[in-house]
Amino acid sequence: MFNRFLLSIIFFFVFTASYYSQNSTYTISLLDYLKPQYLGKKIRVKVPSGRYVLSKIINVTLDDDRYFVHFDRDIKLKCVFFTSYVKKAVNRQLDNKKMMLDVQSLKAQETINNVIKNTGKDSQLGFSSSSIQNLEKNMDKYLKKNNFTTTDKIIYTDHVSEKEVADLFIVDLDGLYLSDGTKIFIKFEGVD
Repeated sequence: MFNRFLLSIIFFFVFTASYYSQNSTYTISLLDYLKPQYLGKKIRVKVPSGRYVLSKIINVTLDDDRYFVHFDRDIKLKCVFFTSYVKKAVNRQLDNKKMMLDVQSLKAQETINNVIKNTGKDSQLGFSSSSIQNLEKNMDKYLKKNNFTTTDKIIYTDHVSEKEVADLFIVDLDGLYLSDGTKIFIKFEGVD
């Protein structure tokens, strides 16, 4: 009886480990991030005559690996991405599936320990409430916020080397970042 129960626990653990070990990456197109950020925003833009006018962004497009904003006054500006000295502690915490795997592993270990502890006793296998059960009930408190990675490498200017580089960006509610936590800023420049 004990061996069958232990074997079923091990089988369950192996099955859940293979299911949860598949790496999940959340991705987003940079256009899907930029459009809600900028569409409808009014910005002071310098027109060819030299004066500044208030103009509204009506579209954000991608052309030849470069991003452009289009204004309602038939003005098109290039989005230029650049790094800064601002760093954010990019917390690359475990994703939800990995955390669930860890909780399942802890639950299996707890069950095995309880079975071993109760071996030879005449009592039923009634387990008391544990901190693992409490953790499982409150998982949402411990799960990370969603961070997304851009689907394609984005061209940006590195502020240290002053060279153009291409890399994936991390997108979160606070903006765009490189994987090391370097903040990415955006400015608009005239099209050549």
